[in-house]
Amino acid sequence: MPYLLSAMIVAAVLILAFGLVSALRRAGRLRAAVGAARAGLADRSGLVRARAAALRVAIDEKKRSRERVESVQRGETGGRP
Repeated sequence: MPYLLSAMIVAAVLILAFGLVSALRRAGRLRAAVGAARAGLADRSGLVRARAAALRVAIDEKKRSRERVESVQRGETGGRP
């Protein structure tokens, strides 16, 4: 009987080890997926920030060009006679 008990203990340890290895593999895959998702989100948010900055620059340039056009129409030439 002691052989049967030791065989059952060995089998239980092997099953637990197999389950642990399987869980660690899943955790590794999950970690890789989370990292990829995080990188993709960072890329997209960076693009959104860049587009917003470009839009701000375009709006500022538009305002400046309007101011120049209005000043020329009023006869303001920037100090030239």
